[in-house]
Amino acid sequence: MKTAFGDDSGDTEITITLSSDIECMGVLKAQEGKTMIINGQTYTLTNVSLAGSGNVKIEANLNSTEDKNALTTSESVSVTVTGNIEADGNGIDANQNSTVTVEGNITAEDDGVDAEDNASVTVTGNITAKDNGIDTEKSATVTVNGDVNAHNGIEANDDTSVTVTGNITASDNGVYTEDNAKVTVKGNVTGANGCSAEEVANGTYAYSGGGNGINADDNSEVTVTGDVTGGDAYGSNGYGGDGVLADKNSMVTVNGNVSGGNVIADEGEVPDGSCRVNTAGSGIFMDSTAQVTVTGNVSGGNTNVQDGVAGDGAVIVLTLKEDSDSDETLENGSLSVGGTLSGGVSTNTISKGISGSGIYYFDTYYHFPMQIDSDVIADHCDDFSEVVLLFRGFLGYISPGLDRFCLTAGYTYEETAQIYSAYMDELDKIYSTETGVSFKELMYDGRDNACEHANGLSDEKKASIKAQYLTLYNNTVSQIESHMDVLKQLFVPKIAVKSIQASDGTELIKSDATAAITELLCNEIGYHVQMETSQHGTVTVDKENAKPGDKVIVTPVAEKGYQITKVLLNGTEITAIDGVYSFIVPDDGKMELSAIFEPVVPQNPENTDNQTPQKPVIPENPENPDDETPQQPTTPVKPDNSENEPQEPVTPAEPDAADDKTQNSTTPVKPEAPGNTVNDNTGDKTTVTQIPQTSQTLQSPQTGDDAPLLALTATVVLSFSVIMGLIFKKIRKK
Repeated sequence: MKTAFGDDSGDTEITITLSSDIECMGVLKAQEGKTMIINGQTYTLTNVSLAGSGNVKIEANLNSTEDKNALTTSESVSVTVTGNIEADGNGIDANQNSTVTVEGNITAEDDGVDAEDNASVTVTGNITAKDNGIDTEKSATVTVNGDVNAHNGIEANDDTSVTVTGNITASDNGVYTEDNAKVTVKGNVTGANGCSAEEVANGTYAYSGGGNGINADDNSEVTVTGDVTGGDAYGSNGYGGDGVLADKNSMVTVNGNVSGGNVIADEGEVPDGSCRVNTAGSGIFMDSTAQVTVTGNVSGGNTNVQDGVAGDGAVIVLTLKEDSDSDETLENGSLSVGGTLSGGVSTNTISKGISGSGIYYFDTYYHFPMQIDSDVIADHCDDFSEVVLLFRGFLGYISPGLDRFCLTAGYTYEETAQIYSAYMDELDKIYSTETGVSFKELMYDGRDNACEHANGLSDEKKASIKAQYLTLYNNTVSQIESHMDVLKQLFVPKIAVKSIQASDGTELIKSDATAAITELLCNEIGYHVQMETSQHGTVTVDKENAKPGDKVIVTPVAEKGYQITKVLLNGTEITAIDGVYSFIVPDDGKMELSAIFEPVVPQNPENTDNQTPQKPVIPENPENPDDETPQQPTTPVKPDNSENEPQEPVTPAEPDAADDKTQNSTTPVKPEAPGNTVNDNTGDKTTVTQIPQTSQTLQSPQTGDDAPLLALTATVVLSFSVIMGLIFKKIRKK
């Protein structure tokens, strides 16, 4: 093999025919301008390493041993493998501008494809790997025209590009991206399911955790044409994977549905508390600077665990603008859902848990002021001394947030210190007034001493102090809240959805903030106007997205021959005002518009074909009682003017009345068609020649002042011509 690759004969194509399996012991360099063909389809090459700048075509299967790579490429070598690859390490390790094409499948104990440094890899088959199906770094490009099944389906970093035309199934994350990587999957993406409940019970694993469908971070971009699903968890100690996890400035587009993973257990199984969470996966868990678009539905995962928590449809992690890194350019993100955004459902019938909200604004770093009630205190405190310490901030759940709240609201550090100091003084004043002792001074003598004093108070004193503490804390929060401009001080994504749903009376939208701030956040949520297809017309609106309370104007346009009869919103007819259809967006944001178009009814019911009526026909010869149709053009049309109708001309007597006693000389002779004859009672037949048409005006009724005169003239001329012809005939005969 080395001898063939070192050939300097000048041949541009060299073929190597294998006669057995071969293990490569070093790097083979393909010379520039040469193509090395390794022909051995029934044999296997092991631990192949290629470099150089030439071309290599391998018609054989590849494998590796001892955790080595089946194929390693470097420099700018171009390699085509016609066969399958099985590796004890990586299937392909491509580096330094090398190009690899595999016309077959890859199975690997480590990564299926590991590409970096501008390398390019194309696989026409499937990839199965125990670590990453595809791992890319430093501007590498990978295309797989098949499915990927691996621990992580894709891990793409550092401006790399990955395209998979099939489905991705993972045992952890389906797709993980960061640092400007771009990934396109033309199929479905499914995160891994967690381990079994039995494996948790016997101590093999601490809990069962589902993998995320997509985990996009740091300006990366992921596009999926199918569905994305988070992995399920099993047993009472576990959590489902999120459908989409999108971190800062990332962009995710899914042209299908997205769902969080479920938590599945026997309903009678009781959680042992060893798991930090017992929650189903969210449909979307996103930073407030990420951009996520889903054309289908989004849903949180369900749980049937006792006291389990179902996943939310979308969790928005809000970030304070002052906390963003100075070297990054961050802007408000966006969430667009073409379908319904819904929380998961808690279904345990023994001890029902909590169903998920449609949207949950998550305050990870205690940005928001939070008003509390007695239930919150009870959740955190076992005895009264803990109640006192809670409000003073020693338990870390409430009052430490006051500092953070003030800074988030725009107070300076000096102002924040003043507000916090005044709050602490009021707490001590309440305790001193009720007990006669300063709790602050008790703390100087030791925490245990102060707690013992608090727990020794009567129930009446405890209740009074607790109620006053609660009022003081919430009033202080209200003061901070009134100073806060949420939309200016926090990154708040624009949200547009078709509708939001939650079950079991769960709030559609929840947040860690006060009701007033939650309302401000809700005002940033818009809803898609859903246009149902209408026959024989179209419907448009002046807003594609609108918020509850907004006015939307609807414009129906009918096809030719049709007219609008109804415009419906959610099945209810909208009444037009001054010819304009409009509606106000309802509180739930549901807007399904449709229209009914019907044929236009003709104005004249008797003229169903909408044809132009014919003009009435005027008889050409009023004196033809038998309705005989006279031959044109011998009889001119008589004008319809009874008042000015001329008298018929009197025909002169025949010169020789004795010879033709039966001839009626007073009646004009009816002209015949050309070529016809008339009998003059002498036994001879006289041929009548048609009079030429000298004017079209003689063929149709005339209007105006000249019409009667023209008609009379035509009649006299015609009669005179016929009579003179007969007289001339008789004279010639004599």
